[in-house]
Amino acid sequence: MTDLFEFQKSQHVQNINEEYNTYIRKDYNYLNDTNSSVYSNNGLTLVQFDLSSIYNSSRFTSTDSMFVVIPLYTVAAYSTTDGALVAPGADKINLVSLKNGYHNLIHQADIAINGRTLADLQPFCNVMTHLQLMSEMSENDLKTSGRSYGLNNLDNEKSVIFESVGVAVDAQTGQGFCNNRVVTEAEALSDINLIREADETNKKINTALMYRNSAYVNRQANTRGFNSVFSQSNYLAQAQPTFSVSAEFMKWTNYCVIKIGDIMGCMDRIGLTRRFDGVIRLYLNTGTSAISCDAQTYSNFTASTTNFTGTSPFTINHDSKAPTDAKQLTVGCFVGSAPTTSITTAGNTAINLGLSNVTGIDLTFNNCRMYYTSIELDPRNALSYVESNRAKRVVYRSFITNTITGVNQGASFSQLIQSGLTNPVAVVIIPYVATSILGFPSLTSPYNPSVIGDNLSITNLQVTVGGVNQLNNTLFYNFESFITQVGIYEQTSGNDFGVNVGLLDQNKWTMGRSHIVNIRSRESDMNTPRNINISFTNNTVLTCDYLVYCVYLDQVVIDVETGRVTK
Repeated sequence: MTDLFEFQKSQHVQNINEEYNTYIRKDYNYLNDTNSSVYSNNGLTLVQFDLSSIYNSSRFTSTDSMFVVIPLYTVAAYSTTDGALVAPGADKINLVSLKNGYHNLIHQADIAINGRTLADLQPFCNVMTHLQLMSEMSENDLKTSGRSYGLNNLDNEKSVIFESVGVAVDAQTGQGFCNNRVVTEAEALSDINLIREADETNKKINTALMYRNSAYVNRQANTRGFNSVFSQSNYLAQAQPTFSVSAEFMKWTNYCVIKIGDIMGCMDRIGLTRRFDGVIRLYLNTGTSAISCDAQTYSNFTASTTNFTGTSPFTINHDSKAPTDAKQLTVGCFVGSAPTTSITTAGNTAINLGLSNVTGIDLTFNNCRMYYTSIELDPRNALSYVESNRAKRVVYRSFITNTITGVNQGASFSQLIQSGLTNPVAVVIIPYVATSILGFPSLTSPYNPSVIGDNLSITNLQVTVGGVNQLNNTLFYNFESFITQVGIYEQTSGNDFGVNVGLLDQNKWTMGRSHIVNIRSRESDMNTPRNINISFTNNTVLTCDYLVYCVYLDQVVIDVETGRVTK
């Protein structure tokens, strides 16, 4: 089946200079943000980078290689009613886990080059980024580079359960859709399995949470001898993620790598440029959440006990019972260090997580960094590249975010969702259990690591663009519809060089449903402003909210010599 490939490979003209000396030198440098290590950390946190200093008359930088590193400081504490801290006990490293992918720290982002905006601020860009990565990455990508971006093993779709709101809360789960059962350290040592006995029923475990937390080195005393091998200064020297307990505060430190091209399509498409006079603004999901404890179990979570306004970047895992005396668990996720916090639950005293900062130095650096490449091209390649790209056209995908709230069970929805949009290419609809049902927005849930939708169905789907239906008929949307729209190809013969990509199989898609409809247009219609209407039926017994993304193509022209941009 590979004869044709081998034959064509044997005919390839090989040249040492052309194949191995395109770049004479490639180095990585970094710039600190302009925040000077001062971050709000209560709600959305603005982090800004001024990249105007990236210039070298003899070198280039590649925008698709840029990535940001965020020093993340997560801290948790148990407390009594009057605010006294309670010792957490042993083996609490798995109490809190980050959601799958560091990009979930980004709520919205924009970039301006020479004062011209290339990407507008649109909320919940992390959801769109996650869907894109799940649809485009391969299993090999996940294994080789996934961990660098916080994408470890995918969450186990078989461990998702739904806990109704208003009933007694299961000590091991939470509210709404939950997937926060984690294998404890004792169980991991004896037998890593997907099923364990819990109460009277067999409940599956999301082992991906444990794999995510395996990146942390446990700094608790007498933990498998790590403390006898490395000191705290050793860990700081290598920027190693760690978990430790100091003065009753549980602390997780991490260095989150986010590729800028994943969250802003223009950065992935510009490529090599000698000057990059850009300003990037990132709004990070930071904040604090509090949950009541009673008799070692956790009580209901509400919107009033958190200040996350976008996506909660972490889950609170409920296989680890609260200490007997604890009445409240407070968890915060911050950049660099913890601020003064005052989030509390009813009847309890607020815990100031900022006090955890005085218990020792935990992070190698406390400011965000933007890493970029410095590339020296062969002079002949550099000359030809610049001469042919003084007016380089860059086409990239962007999107506009819309929200739909309160579609009742079995009800139909039909509405103009976007007006006057040029070059539309897709509509993405992602369903969530309504805030009115849960008592908090689904994406702020500390119980569910999924961000690309809940297990909620829509039927009778239709998308109309400029009065033209994009589907032959109203669609009963299922997994086959999804892969048809995403376009996953299988290599079926020697003449078919399609690439098998995508991490969402039928089971994983079912537990986090994203509905994609491609928009196909005549060339004459692309630049014409058109209206987008959508209609569908809520095929569940719950009231639902929806995120709707209208994806469109945008373009700019860049001079790779001067970095100047025109639109």
